[in-house]
Amino acid sequence: MLDTFIKFGAPPETGYASKPHLGTDVLRGIVANIRNYILERAGNSLQLENDRHPYLRGRASGVTINGSAQYLSSSVYLAIGNSARDTFELLHKKGVSLEPKPISVGVRVEHPAVTINLIRYGAKYRDFPGIGAATYSFNCTNRGTGRGAYTFCMCPGGEVVNASSEDGGLALNGMSYAARDSAFFQLAIAVTCGPADYGPAHPWPGSSSRRR
Repeated sequence: MLDTFIKFGAPPETGYASKPHLGTDVLRGIVANIRNYILERAGNSLQLENDRHPYLRGRASGVTINGSAQYLSSSVYLAIGNSARDTFELLHKKGVSLEPKPISVGVRVEHPAVTINLIRYGAKYRDFPGIGAATYSFNCTNRGTGRGAYTFCMCPGGEVVNASSEDGGLALNGMSYAARDSAFFQLAIAVTCGPADYGPAHPWPGSSSRRR
């Protein structure tokens, strides 16, 4: 995966840094390059079993590349992201069996960078050049309920931003630029929720599109 990022525009140190960081400004160009690469090659399509196979109908049977080359497989992994509800709806209509899975729900938190650097590095080294912006993480599990809270996607020099992708929807996310020189830090604090927490037996009851 890191080699793929580098191929499409990530800096070479992405391949060997202990905690590689691209930055939103760099990632935007990488995503555009990957998208153009796919479009230039016509993309891939999912193959499903048809009516001639009544016991296998609706199951994935492979993929078609560039509208011609076919690769058969009993398992196909779709890396389409959490916001691809239109794709899930399409698969559901085609008869593909879908089931809900646990999701993480949380909030984004933003702090002043000077505060985190002071806590992590101390007064002597909080402004020391070369060591970069400080990071931190924590997790806590309630053994009685089996639920836990944890930090996720800690971005030194990052900020909380609007990430809504559809009309009537509200979503927040966090970002930081490659230089990590913002006056703020941001991270998510999340808890895990299971299908029993969010409604009826539908493939995606926890989806925001189902709560309007």
